[in-house]
Amino acid sequence: MKILSDFKIAADFFFELPDYNKGLLVWKGIEENKIKNNLKLLSEEIKKIPEADFDIRGLERVIMPLTEVWGRGELLWPLRASLSGKAASPGPFEIMEILGKEETLKRLEIAVNKISL
Repeated sequence: MKILSDFKIAADFFFELPDYNKGLLVWKGIEENKIKNNLKLLSEEIKKIPEADFDIRGLERVIMPLTEVWGRGELLWPLRASLSGKAASPGPFEIMEILGKEETLKRLEIAVNKISL
């Protein structure tokens, strides 16, 4: 953001998830099936996080070890894109902390359904 009026455009996704093309979820040509499985994996792990730990540190503690196994971009790009519906946005941990657990899981489900179409 350069001026305050840019806030509406840059941060509108915090209030309502924009409609986006499922292609936004693709990281460097990764197959849609893998993206779908990765988003499901993230959803399952996020469900296990207690509400008291649903902050940037708690989220990073759970998700970052997964990136070492499944790939940083392969997990974090579709996660961030599914949360914001944008190609450029804050990081996924910051977004999740602001959205909260319920809205985060809802947006991940929307992304999985987009890929399933």
